[in-house]
Amino acid sequence: MNCLFHRALLGCGLALALSAFAPGATAHGDLHERIAALDGQILTNQSSPELRLQRADLNRQHRDFTAALLDLDQAAKLRPGWAATHLQRARINSDLENFPATVNAATDCLKLAPANADALVLRARAQARLGKFAAAAADYDAVLNYTNSAPPLPDLYLERARAQAALGSLAEAIHGLDNAQKRLGATPSFALPAIEYERQRGNFAAALERLERAKSFFNADSHARLREEIQKQAVRQ
Repeated sequence: MNCLFHRALLGCGLALALSAFAPGATAHGDLHERIAALDGQILTNQSSPELRLQRADLNRQHRDFTAALLDLDQAAKLRPGWAATHLQRARINSDLENFPATVNAATDCLKLAPANADALVLRARAQARLGKFAAAAADYDAVLNYTNSAPPLPDLYLERARAQAALGSLAEAIHGLDNAQKRLGATPSFALPAIEYERQRGNFAAALERLERAKSFFNADSHARLREEIQKQAVRQ
């Protein structure tokens, strides 16, 4: 990404939404209290996989992954073939940046619950981190094309576009960003990458047209500089 384009992103105040799977904003002390409360419940109800799963997630948020995995193993023994335990294992491995294990756990979840959007996103992100961009793009497609779901996070459109661009599928990346704007509204986070991808594929007329449509996202100087840069790039090609 060229420097001027990067500055334009910063100037527009672009900030991605938080990951759907990031630890919550729960206070550290509150996590301790909730874990302690579950400790007591589990002592009196040793056979509940749900309580084990709840504590596994709290321990994950607390970044005590050893305890989280122990609870998860117990939950899986108490309730074999439960999609929720595989999903939680995928989340834990994602937090640990163990992306092959994330893919495996998310796949196990999807075998039991093929439409689980959380598992698809976790697997897509892990595949992208492993450089498996075609597989990642397919999983993003599965989430974003599922029309019965709530409107997805803008991040997912951007992540899919990056995977498609890494494959050299710039036209698909641009088309996906256009669909994002139709569904979620025009924003710099969608418009500016589309301009950059048009430039990367040498379609400078389209890049300039998109730049004009995105004029409100720039101050006058930034808009003029980027337009001049695209025009000069077109002459050089």
